[in-house]
Amino acid sequence: MIDFDELRDQLRTRIGNPLTEIWTPALKQAAKTLAETAPGELARLSSALHEGLSSYASGDTADDGALRELCARVEELDVRLGEVREQLRGQKNFKNDSEKATLDEAKAGLSEVQVALARWLASLERAADLTR
Repeated sequence: MIDFDELRDQLRTRIGNPLTEIWTPALKQAAKTLAETAPGELARLSSALHEGLSSYASGDTADDGALRELCARVEELDVRLGEVREQLRGQKNFKNDSEKATLDEAKAGLSEVQVALARWLASLERAADLTR
């Protein structure tokens, strides 16, 4: 049986919360242009993932279709995380050492979220396979 409460909790604590916490005032200052759009985009994708999990958990759609949709949402978030990480790398030109360190810290944080996302998806897929 799939423990959807545990999956929701992991999604919130290992992905959603860290995505919010990454955007510190220092990062917003160091990456002004990116900070105008990226936090909202990542929050929207994270919310879509939560909605997809809720849809899958409620059984509103065929299990395989809902699982595929959920996996697509994971992939979309993962791709965007990678893009934002690359954009942060590009922001390092003409920055002072403190700003560069802030950008590096944010890139590392985004990488950690990507790892957590991959682990979360693996947990979901394992649980889904066990219920078939």
